Order: sequence, then C-alpha cells, then structure tokens
Amino acid sequence: MSKKRNARRRTRNVLLIVSMMLVVAMASVGATVAWLTDDTDTIINTFTSAGVEIDLTETKQPDGSTETTPTKWEAKMVPGVTYAKNPYVEVKSATDVPVYLFVKFEENAAAKSYLTYTSKLTSDDGWTELTADSGIWYRVVNPTDTTKGWYLLAGNNTYTDGCVTVSSSVTENNMSTASAAELKYTAYAIQVAGFENNAAGAWDEIN
Repeated sequence: MSKKRNARRRTRNVLLIVSMMLVVAMASVGATVAWLTDDTDTIINTFTSAGVEIDLTETKQPDGSTETTPTKWEAKMVPGVTYAKNPYVEVKSATDVPVYLFVKFEENAAAKSYLTYTSKLTSDDGWTELTADSGIWYRVVNPTDTTKGWYLLAGNNTYTDGCVTVSSSVTENNMSTASAAELKYTAYAIQVAGFENNAAGAWDEIN
C-alpha cells in the first residue's frame, strides 16, 4: 500500500511541477508579445474672449488748439469764417472679429442753410447708406484690414482733415431767428456674425 501511495504522490508532484512550468512558460510568452498599437496627438478646443471696440474723436478746436478727448465743440457763426474740424472714427485693435461700423450723421437746425461742408460718408469713400436719406452709414471692417480709421469730413485747399465754413449769407438778423446749426456724429459697432448680409438687422439690434 505504501508503494502505491508513494507512486501516487510522486505522480501528483510531477503534475504539479509540470503545471507550474506551464504557468511560468505562458507568463514568459505573454511578457514578450509585441502588440500593434498607435496613438494620436491631443486636440484641445480653446475658446477665448472676443472684443469689439471703436472710438470717435475730434481733436481740433475752434480756437486752433488741440484737445485729445474733447467732449464739446462749439464755435460762433461768423459769416465767411472757416473752422478746421477732424471728426475721426476708428475700429480699435482690440476688435478681433468682423464688425459692422455704423456712423449716424445728423444735420440739425439750420446746418444745411448756414454751413458749407463736405461729408466723407459717401459710397465713393466705401460707405453705404442704410436707407436713402437716413443719415446712417455703415461699412464692414475685418480684423485683417489695413485701414481701420476714417475722417468724416472733407477738407479744402487749406484744411486737409476737414473743415466747415459759415455761409457768407448768414446775417445777424437770420441768426437771431434760427436755432443753432449743429452737426452731430454718433458711431456704433456690432459683430457681423449672426447678421451676415443683413446690415438692417444689425442696426435694429443696436437700437
């Protein structure tokens, strides 16, 4: 009986050793397998803030002085006198999206009767009037455009940036019966995205 037990025990030991050898062999094979793999660069979608910024300035004052940020321009209606004026609208560098640039030009009271001036808000200067005789002019300005600023009044042989001349027909009598002549500019800007080929819709949104 002991011989049979010993034989069985030896057989179990042999099987155990063989099993362990197989496990080690399989582990070794698994460690040396080279799988076919690949990967890609990571794509990161980043959205940064966008900005729209414009400026409307006029530095030349009636007395010939220059002011960097004037809030008021006022002169006397003296017949035949010409005043240098340089209203200037500009899309600032902080604007990094295409925009509609609007300029509203209002000629109030006796402006057309008593003042002589030439507006540069014309189609020849790249502007489009929103509707006929509305006084609202616009243009599209892109971040890559080389020109982003425009004078709004034309000059003459003496004044390059712009000027306004008081009509020689103005008299003390008709000045006393008329309200003050006034030229008024207001500038606006709005993104083009959402209003492609729809300047009227963009203007409605501004208002």
